[in-house]
Amino acid sequence: MSGRDRQKAETRRLRKGGEYRADEVFASMPCTYLHAAACRLSSVAFRVFWLANANYRPPHSDKQRGRAVLAYSQIRYPLGADAKNTLEQQPGQSTIARALREVLASGFVELAAEGTRPRHSGGARGQAAEYHVPCREAGAQLPSQCQNLPRIGGKVRLHVNQMRGLAATLSPHALRALAVLISRSERDGRGTLLDTAPTAIGASDIARLIGIPRSTAHLVLRELVDRAHLCLAAPAAGRRSAKLRLGPKFRQFDRAARQKSPLRGATNTKLKPHRMPH
Repeated sequence: MSGRDRQKAETRRLRKGGEYRADEVFASMPCTYLHAAACRLSSVAFRVFWLANANYRPPHSDKQRGRAVLAYSQIRYPLGADAKNTLEQQPGQSTIARALREVLASGFVELAAEGTRPRHSGGARGQAAEYHVPCREAGAQLPSQCQNLPRIGGKVRLHVNQMRGLAATLSPHALRALAVLISRSERDGRGTLLDTAPTAIGASDIARLIGIPRSTAHLVLRELVDRAHLCLAAPAAGRRSAKLRLGPKFRQFDRAARQKSPLRGATNTKLKPHRMPH
């Protein structure tokens, strides 16, 4: 069963009164919306948007809107505070608060219900804030500041546990860069890439798209290649940028695509300092 079929089956089961099972849910995001969020939002704000899609629960009826429960602790530790996180520094509460204000003001996420705190010991438990995610609803419109961006056909479908794992293990800039690379190519109804050729992209392109220094973009590409999220198909030579291709788990979203075997003709060698993409 493909990821799209699993998502439809889960939605039908929820509407019949079934319990929510996060381990069997895929997040389906329009490529245009994902590309716009990665290019326009800051790194921590995009992390909020990314995790809101991972925590999104579809509605039980067509008259309701789906919601995503997202707490500060989930934004800081997507896999849980006790899980192993490879990031050296996690965003603080003030940084997360600014990111939430930014993503709400931009229109990528809407506030559904404010969070509450327990008033005293032994009283009612606090509740995390709930958010609407417009890109997961039918007829979603891009925010006004993103209307001039190019339209990209198709949707990106990722498993929610995979999305949380990426947020917990990748640096904020690397997560944005990966989202841009995932969303740049058109996909079919199943989420499979229509153009499977390697893409010639360098640090200058990444720096221009997400607004980071070129030296930081070099580190971002190195990080993505080292973690096998990108495969180096052809190294950089002279002024020619390196040719990179997405890993198998980002090319199509069914059970067969999550296998660990590399693609035919793709290599996964580490980028050397003198061969860095530019």
